[in-house]
Amino acid sequence: MKPTIWYIHGANASPTSFNYIKSQLPDHDAVDITYSAYDSIGSTIAQLVKKLKQPVHIIAHSLGGVIGVALSQMKPQFVRSVTTMGTPFGGSEIATRAAVLMPFDPFLNNITTFNPVLLAVRQRGAVVPTMTIVTTKGGNTFESAPNDGVVTVASQLALEKPTVVIQVPLNHFESLLAPSTIQAITTFHEELLSP
Repeated sequence: MKPTIWYIHGANASPTSFNYIKSQLPDHDAVDITYSAYDSIGSTIAQLVKKLKQPVHIIAHSLGGVIGVALSQMKPQFVRSVTTMGTPFGGSEIATRAAVLMPFDPFLNNITTFNPVLLAVRQRGAVVPTMTIVTTKGGNTFESAPNDGVVTVASQLALEKPTVVIQVPLNHFESLLAPSTIQAITTFHEELLSP
């Protein structure tokens, strides 16, 4: 029986961002999950948890990784594994500062460092096998901490108890197109399926 993989894209992206990964992984049933980064992240998670009715693996990028881990926390009986790439588990300092000027911006509020959903997800941590691919090559000059051009390395490392953490010298978007990402995902899933 082929595994089912839910692909959850990053903020302001679309399922097409996973086209390379989908084409390189062994045969599976791919399910594209879409959402708007301008909807409350809590309501997005609540809507998606209702759709979880069969065992799935989740591969997610950026904000999609927060959603994927939250789904695994709420329905661990259906989520077999989660793979995240460039995920802002610790939120964004830049968004937190910008939210002071634009306090009602829904996207900014979804990724502030004090967003209650992000706080709960990162503190509860991984409850199913979870691989976090941390992207380290970037250089957003608006962010003083090491970052991948979008998310700081510290934010990506904020999730408690991941099963595997891999740091790769890629920027935020290169992880979606890198052979090393395919190798990491394939190895992680082989380990999960081995006796």
